[in-house]
Amino acid sequence: MIRLSLASLLLSATAAFAYFITSRLMGGDYDAAVISGGQVAAGLATTAVGMSVMQTLTERLMTYGLGRKLEHTDMPTVRRIVRRRPRRRTTGFRSSFGVS
Repeated sequence: MIRLSLASLLLSATAAFAYFITSRLMGGDYDAAVISGGQVAAGLATTAVGMSVMQTLTERLMTYGLGRKLEHTDMPTVRRIVRRRPRRRTTGFRSSFGVS
């Protein structure tokens, strides 16, 4: 079974939407290709920045909570927290860190 990460799933969905929807609605010419490319770039940038912000925030909260600097042995825990998805369908800080 192939496991897809959230980032690769988002990339696939963004690229498919840009090709099948945006490009065709814009007429399928050069301008449509430019707009579709911009849409994919914006989607990828948003994902990368969002994941980076989540990782930095998690690292800082763990540093505060543990009362010490994080070490390389703490990084698997940080990555596990960042990758975890909420069970409920909520948004924002509460869903990201499992706060009820």
